[in-house]
Amino acid sequence: MAETKGMRVLCSVIGAGKYQEIKYLLPPKDTMRTDFATFALKEFLERNSKPFDRILVFGVESAAWQLVERYLPEAQRKIIPEVRYQKEVDEAFKIIKETLISLSPCTVVLDLTHGYRHHPLLLLLTGVYLSVLDYVELEGVYYAMLPRGEEEAEFLNLKPFLTLFETVVNAKTFRETMHAVGVARMRAEVERVRNDLGRRGFIREAAELVRIEGILKGLEELDAQLSINFTPGIARKAEEIAERTKEFLPLVDRSYPYLVPFLESLKADLEGLGELAERPLWEMQLRYAEHCMKLGRLTSAAINLREALVSWACHRWSGCQDRKCRYEGTCIVHGRDFRERLTPTLDAVARKQMVVPDEEFLRCARVYNQIADLRNKICHGYIGHGEGFVRSKIERKLRELFSAISELIL
Repeated sequence: MAETKGMRVLCSVIGAGKYQEIKYLLPPKDTMRTDFATFALKEFLERNSKPFDRILVFGVESAAWQLVERYLPEAQRKIIPEVRYQKEVDEAFKIIKETLISLSPCTVVLDLTHGYRHHPLLLLLTGVYLSVLDYVELEGVYYAMLPRGEEEAEFLNLKPFLTLFETVVNAKTFRETMHAVGVARMRAEVERVRNDLGRRGFIREAAELVRIEGILKGLEELDAQLSINFTPGIARKAEEIAERTKEFLPLVDRSYPYLVPFLESLKADLEGLGELAERPLWEMQLRYAEHCMKLGRLTSAAINLREALVSWACHRWSGCQDRKCRYEGTCIVHGRDFRERLTPTLDAVARKQMVVPDEEFLRCARVYNQIADLRNKICHGYIGHGEGFVRSKIERKLRELFSAISELIL
């Protein structure tokens, strides 16, 4: 198991009534007969990992505290109301929240087995809420269900379901901002599950998760390309991930189905970005700039508009008109030398410091000067110093420049 974050805490709820001795099971082989599930879970989880630093048990005044005294006398007991009214919901939430936050940072295992009525649900929701805000890190969420008339209950780990909540946020963020946030945490969770399967002897299942980790690693790499606005890299990496996802989606559905909705929701966006890889370099950059404008990523839009125009101008006046202009590393004809010399020339022509008899070049230079000036103001923060800064004016200017560049190069 990976090193835990802060102290390791076992947190459970206990209800009233009598509890009978049954056989508890944690696959593949851990078993114990007892009448207190939390004690069994503690013993199971400490066999192959570090012991718990703290044990918390939440319950009403009339709960079966004698079980806690008998099996876990070191546990910290926290009394919460029955939660019959909305006011008591607030009170119970505050007690659970304040108790866990007082131990932050910590790694928490939740046991929901012996809860009083809806206390397990309240503990789960509060734990998830605090984990999303990084007050705690949820190592596991367990529930041992005893079927009616039987005497054996298996601990079910519900932690993978929490992946669903994270993937919803991550997928929406990607579609709305083009930032693949939270993927590293998702990959760490899959890695944790893989390591756990390997320790327990499920070798084939663990090996399949390696491929799923590869898809998530690809998304992390895509996020790096998105962060620096490297459009050729974005297109190639998105194309690669889209193909790998299509190939391995049946495997994901079999081995870790909690990620399937996330990957399926990204499919259209990844394929759309991947299709750009088949276009000429300048068109790739122009289309991505348009996409960024729609998402409100004004800096990225300005950067890619400039790059699109420079890519087209380089291709147009470098003698490469009969060659395809794609990003395959360094340009095999000119490297970056011609491109780097071209931009100051365009700027000089636009400022009338240099005269050229080519009307098309002059027109290109004027548009280049406008987009370069706007990009510099946005990227270096100059635009924010002017009075009357209005977002809609920047967006309108970008759309005007997009139209002007489109007329030139498409």
